[in-house]
Amino acid sequence: MRHPPDRLRNVAFVGHADSGKTSLIEAILHRTGATTRLGSVTAGTTVTDFEPEEKAKQHSFYTAVAHASSEGYGLNLIDTPGYPDFFAEATCSILAADIACIVVNARTGVGLNTRKAWKLASKHGLARMIVVNKMDADNVELDALVAQLQEAFGKRCVWFRRPKGVGAKYAGNEDALAPGSDQREAIVEAAVETDEALMEKYLEQGAISDEELARGILAGCRSGDLVPMVATSALQELGVDDVLEVLRRYMPGPLDAAPRKGVKGEVVRPEGPFLAQVFKVAIGDHGAQNYVRVLSGEATSHGAIVNLSTEGKEERTHDFQRPQGKALEPLDKLVAGDIAIIPKLDTLHTGDTISAPGGAQVVLPRPEVPEPMVSLAVTPKSRADETKLRPALDRLQREDLSFQTARNEETHELIVRGMSTLHLETVLHRMKERTKVEVEHHLPRIAYRETIRARGDARYRHKKQSGGAGEFGEVALRVIPAERGEGFVFANEVVGGAISGSYMPAIEKGIVEAMQEGVVAGFRFVDVRVEVYDGKEHPVDSKEVAFKKAGRGAFRQAVEQAKPALLEPVMLVEITVPEQHTGDIMGDLARRRSQPQGMDQTDDGTVIRALVPEAELQTYSQDLRSMTSGEGVFHMTFDHYEFLPPDKAAPLIAAHRRAAPGE
Repeated sequence: MRHPPDRLRNVAFVGHADSGKTSLIEAILHRTGATTRLGSVTAGTTVTDFEPEEKAKQHSFYTAVAHASSEGYGLNLIDTPGYPDFFAEATCSILAADIACIVVNARTGVGLNTRKAWKLASKHGLARMIVVNKMDADNVELDALVAQLQEAFGKRCVWFRRPKGVGAKYAGNEDALAPGSDQREAIVEAAVETDEALMEKYLEQGAISDEELARGILAGCRSGDLVPMVATSALQELGVDDVLEVLRRYMPGPLDAAPRKGVKGEVVRPEGPFLAQVFKVAIGDHGAQNYVRVLSGEATSHGAIVNLSTEGKEERTHDFQRPQGKALEPLDKLVAGDIAIIPKLDTLHTGDTISAPGGAQVVLPRPEVPEPMVSLAVTPKSRADETKLRPALDRLQREDLSFQTARNEETHELIVRGMSTLHLETVLHRMKERTKVEVEHHLPRIAYRETIRARGDARYRHKKQSGGAGEFGEVALRVIPAERGEGFVFANEVVGGAISGSYMPAIEKGIVEAMQEGVVAGFRFVDVRVEVYDGKEHPVDSKEVAFKKAGRGAFRQAVEQAKPALLEPVMLVEITVPEQHTGDIMGDLARRRSQPQGMDQTDDGTVIRALVPEAELQTYSQDLRSMTSGEGVFHMTFDHYEFLPPDKAAPLIAAHRRAAPGE
C-alpha cells in the first residue's frame, strides 16, 4: 500500500548495542501484520538482520530497511548497528529519517553509542523519541534510569507511556497523558511553550483542548523541546502498540519535519522538483542497490536521473524497489518522503544527491563518518586473486565509507583501514563470501625511519675491471645530523678539481638510493647533511655509474660511524571513556610509553589526551574494548617522529641483518 507524504513516518532506530533495536522492529512488523510470525535475533530469523555474518554473530552490522502500515500510516523502519565499530552506517542512515527512535536497554541504561546517536540526530534536526526496551529484564532500576536519561538529554525527556511495573512484573504501560496522570501537566506545559497563543490561552483558562495539545506536542517534538519516552518489551510485544501510537500522533512526517538544507544553505521543500539522496549502497551479483530518500518531487521508473554530486551524465533508471529487509518489491514511482532502492546504477556513491535532468540543483551535504583508526596489511591468498583484489576492495569502499584502502609507499604494503579489528575482519569476510577473493592479513609494518646522532666520515673506492672498459670512482664524504624534519641536504665541498662537477649528480643519486633503502634496518633514511669533500677519478674508467656506486658505498660506511638510530612515529591520541574507567586507561597508557597531554570532562565522558608511539597502538582497538566493555572510543593523528629506544631498535636492526647478510 502506498501512503501520501503526510501519512508517512520515516524512523531510524539508533542506540547502543544490545538495546534491542532489531527485535523492536521485528515486533512492529509482526504487530502491524507486515509479517506473520515474530522473528528472533538468536534464531537468525529477523527481517532486517539477513546477512550471514549478522546471523552468525547475532548483531546488526549493516543498515537495513523494512516497512509497515499502521492505521492508515506508512512506516519506513531503518535498522542500524549499535556497535561503535559500525557507527558509520548509522551516520549515513540518519540522512534518510525524519525521526530518531533512540532505543535504550532498561537494565544497562545510556551507553556511549546512545549519546553519539542523540548528538547525531540533534545535529541533523531530527525529532527524537526514546524507547526504553527490555523492561522485563532483571535488576531494572526505573527511577535511576529516568534520572540518567534526563541528566544525559535534559528534562525534555518525558514519559508518554510509562511502565506499570518492571522486571517480571512488567505487563504494559499507562498513558501519561490521561487525565489525573502526574506526567500530564509536565507534557502540557512543554507543549504550550511551543506556541505563544497557546501559552496565553493556557495561562488565562488553565486548560487547552486535546486537539490543541496534540498540535503543541507535535511542534515540541519537531523542535526537539519535547522527547516522548515509551517503555517496551519487544520480545513479549508489550508496549509496541504504544510506540506506534506515539509515532502516528506526535512524530512529524516528511511534510512537518525540519526542512533539509543544501551545502549552500538552500532549503529543500517537499513540493519542489525531484531530489533524492543516496544513504546506502549495497553491491550484489546483479549490480548496485542504491538506497535513496526522496526529499522532494516525484520520479517514475525507466526515466532519467542526474548525479548532482559528481556533475555526471544522465542515466536511465530501471524499476524502483521497496525493501522489506532482503526482499524487494517493485515500485513504478517515487514521491517525496519515500525510501526506496534505485538498482543497477554503478556510478552512485553514499551521500550523492540525484535529481531529474534540468530539475533541482541543490547538492546536499555528505555524511560525516568517523575516520578509521585501525589498519591491517593484506596480501592475496593465491596468485589467482591478485588481479581480482583491487576491484573487490574498491567495491567495499563504495559500500562502506569508513573502510579505506591505500598503499604505503614506505613499507610497500597494501593497507586497509577501518573502525576496529572486528570491523575489518567483518568486511574482509564479506568480500570473501561475495567475490570469492580471500586475503591474508597481519599488522602493518611501522614506518620507522633511520637517522644519525653524530658525525661520520668515510672514503670509498669503487673499482671494477672486467676485460674491457673499467669502472672507477672514489668518494670521500662526511655525514652530519640535520634538524628534525629537514630531510636530506647535499653539499659539494670538493676543491681543486679532485672530482669533476659533472659526477656530482651521480654521487647524489647513489646516496639518495641508499637512503631510500635504509642502511641499518631497511627503513627510509632522513635528516642528514652530506658533504662530499674529496675523491679521485680516472681519465678512462671514471663514469657516472662508478661514482653513483662510490657515493652509495661512502654514505653507508659513514653512517655506520655516526651512531645510527631509528626514529618512530608518535601519535596524538584522544580517548573517550566513561569516568569509571579513567584510572585503568591512564595506567594502561603508562605501560605504552605514553606522554600525558591532559584530560577533560565532557558530556560523552572523560577525554584523555596523550602522545603514544604508533607501535604501541596497533592492537589498541580491541584492548580498549576489553578494558571498557565496549564503551571506549579513540581517535589518533600523526604528531611527530622521535628516537626509538635502543632496546626496541636492536631487534629490528638484527632482523634486517639476518635477512640481508651481504649488507
